[in-house]
Amino acid sequence: MMGSGVKRSATGKTATAQSRAPTPDSQLAPKKHGAAVGPGSGDEDAAVIFQQREIERLLDDGAAAPDLGEGMKAILSPALVSYERLPMLDMVFERLADRLAPSLRRFTGGAADVRLDKIASARFAGHLGSLPLTSMLAVVRAEQWHNQILLSLERGLVFAALDALLGNGQAGGRVPAEGRSYTTIEQNLMQRLLQLVLGELSAAFAPLTEVSFLCQRIESNPRFAAIARDVHATVVVSLKVALGGGGGRLELAIPYAALEPVRRQLLQSHLNENDAPDALWESHLTAALNRTEVTLQAVLAAEETTLGEVLQWTEGSRLLLKAGPETPVALRCGETPVFAGRLQRKPGSVAVEITAKAKDGEASS
Repeated sequence: MMGSGVKRSATGKTATAQSRAPTPDSQLAPKKHGAAVGPGSGDEDAAVIFQQREIERLLDDGAAAPDLGEGMKAILSPALVSYERLPMLDMVFERLADRLAPSLRRFTGGAADVRLDKIASARFAGHLGSLPLTSMLAVVRAEQWHNQILLSLERGLVFAALDALLGNGQAGGRVPAEGRSYTTIEQNLMQRLLQLVLGELSAAFAPLTEVSFLCQRIESNPRFAAIARDVHATVVVSLKVALGGGGGRLELAIPYAALEPVRRQLLQSHLNENDAPDALWESHLTAALNRTEVTLQAVLAAEETTLGEVLQWTEGSRLLLKAGPETPVALRCGETPVFAGRLQRKPGSVAVEITAKAKDGEASS
């Protein structure tokens, strides 16, 4: 009995000693919000904290996104596309905006303004996904480039143009409900506007290259307007068009593959539109050429012989030529024959009468 009592007492003392043991600082520190509770490695705790930060960032509208840096953004973001600078492309679409404004005024009979908003680069899938579902999409073929481009018109611009064409241009840009699709009559009327835009686009490219654009079909569903693969780099040109009291954006999506036939022209730094010859330079060049001195050789005949025979020639040796009085004489400038003539005699000299011009590549015998 005594032994049993001692055992119970010892057990009770042990429990008391354990309960009075000093608590580590890590256990006394307050638990962080989102930290892992319970046993686990440090990597698991970090994973839980990171997930909590992500949740807080999504729920907190005022929280700023972490600054990844330009280089990291370019690597992580699939929407960013690195493309070669094409200086002439900016000038082409500036010309398009300048030409399109007066053409639209004549076309609609009212006020029209066109401004180049931006020229950007994006992947084709990103551009197609950014288009409003109510846009009118035109699949256009570039004949000389053997490729396609995509032209899109915002719904506001479509109905502003329709109002102007139907004599209701001052209606303030009335746009029907977005759920309604375009009717056949509306699409046929917009074909005229698309032909006007594509004609001005061909004229804008005219100083660089000859290209004609043909509208193949009009689509309202972006899925049916895919002209390139999703990852293909694309030039996106945005124009702001104002017609009467309404308007909207006109956007062109041109895959870089379509611009490959004119890439060298688009890499130029300036556009030379003056094809007329320089009269002053021509006069200087003509005068300089007329003062140039040349040496003409009259060749009566040519004979082939060996080097051994030539070495045996001495003073008084004779070379027999297979030529007679009627043998034509070749007049040469260096190694190039320029005229053919006939041998003549004048008092005290021998002359050559020119009978014809030598043909290109003609070899005299």
